[in-house]
Amino acid sequence: MDPLEFCIKSLSYPLGLILEKLPVEVGGQKLVVGETLRVPELQFLARCYLVARGLYEALPEEEKERLAEDIENVEGWKGRFPPSSLSEPSRKVLENPKDFLEVDRGLSVDWVEYGRRVSGISEEYNAVLEAYRKTERSKAGKSERKGAFMDATADILRNLNVEEALLLAYLVRGNGELEEFLLASLGKHNRKFHERVVEYFKGLSS
Repeated sequence: MDPLEFCIKSLSYPLGLILEKLPVEVGGQKLVVGETLRVPELQFLARCYLVARGLYEALPEEEKERLAEDIENVEGWKGRFPPSSLSEPSRKVLENPKDFLEVDRGLSVDWVEYGRRVSGISEEYNAVLEAYRKTERSKAGKSERKGAFMDATADILRNLNVEEALLLAYLVRGNGELEEFLLASLGKHNRKFHERVVEYFKGLSS
């Protein structure tokens, strides 16, 4: 998994599934969605954002509706970066992404494969939920509850691969505090995931 795929899956795992099967080339002035995904040379965060938008815009309407919350998350993520941190080309992309998109081929998410992967981590998902429910029943403060959750999930999360860790984080996104606790525990206990996150943030700052 390269940094671009990691970034897309951290924003929307289903969109990242599409990216797995698309060859990527760098070059040109626009993101071209076709048999190959042609990505313009941009700062990493602008490239990630534009690819996420492009994959989403290439979906049929029913799938766009299904991933409406995902694209809202993508837009919220974009808003975390002050314009002053961006080059002029990257700033233009984030301001008007559709001006830089050319969709030559419709895409769709492989929902059967998505369901298979979700089933594959169902045991870990349920264990994470139970660990969080126990912290919810505690009268301790947030910091103590977070620590208890991280201790309780260490063995569950330690052996997940990066793919599974990203999917698990995606599945709990509806609960902001649980997502925060989970990402902290993954960062502490899962070495491979921690390394990818460090690489990801280095890319965003470049």
